[in-house]
Amino acid sequence: PEGACATLPTNQSILAAMLNASRPKLNAQLQIWKREGLISCRNDRILINDLGRLRRKAELPAAPLSPR
Repeated sequence: PEGACATLPTNQSILAAMLNASRPKLNAQLQIWKREGLISCRNDRILINDLGRLRRKAELPAAPLSPR
């Protein structure tokens, strides 16, 4: 199945600040999700390969992504 694509800030420090997390912790979590096959990172984009599984890991409701 096709994944969802989102544009990330140009650096992880900005993204970490937006999430109120440290950059090293954010990077570590992204690496875990990449190893688990949940996401793929390319340049300034992140591809969510398995949105349902990622939501379950984050304990989020199964609501659809809202368009921007």
